[in-house]
Amino acid sequence: MSGLAALREQFRYYLISTVKACGVSVLAEELNEDVLAIFNATESSARVVAGELGISHLFCEPSFRMRASLGFTKQLQRKHHFVRERLWYDKIANYKGQRIIFICGANHVPTFAGLVRDKGQRVVILTAYYGRDFFESVTPHRFCQILCPRNPPPAPYGPAILSNLL
Repeated sequence: MSGLAALREQFRYYLISTVKACGVSVLAEELNEDVLAIFNATESSARVVAGELGISHLFCEPSFRMRASLGFTKQLQRKHHFVRERLWYDKIANYKGQRIIFICGANHVPTFAGLVRDKGQRVVILTAYYGRDFFESVTPHRFCQILCPRNPPPAPYGPAILSNLL
């Protein structure tokens, strides 16, 4: 099993055990169908786990079409974080009072946690950078090769494995 495949499986197990142990009823993530298509992925780890456990799942990242309507460039930049994080919050706001795991990139953890706290919600950061050792040991070029092979096989999980938990 490749390093990334092993990390995916470890992440899947981590999600399942955390959802069960903490009574989580919603898995939400910084992801959307457009991103799955870019990575030739048919599914996200979080959506698969949510389906297996019979809990809700939310893709919270705006679609490419919505990003364009908001004036975002194709390459997301830090200046876009503010708007994106508020859109994520709007997606999970209907689930107030429920336990939610939100999966996002490490660079969003402090600001998104702050936003959720500012809205009066309790936040527990489970990990600020899931898989840090793996990602720090792989060069950016090799990482892209692993994620996007030229002739990719159908991927059972999407890029949610690359995310972090809030």
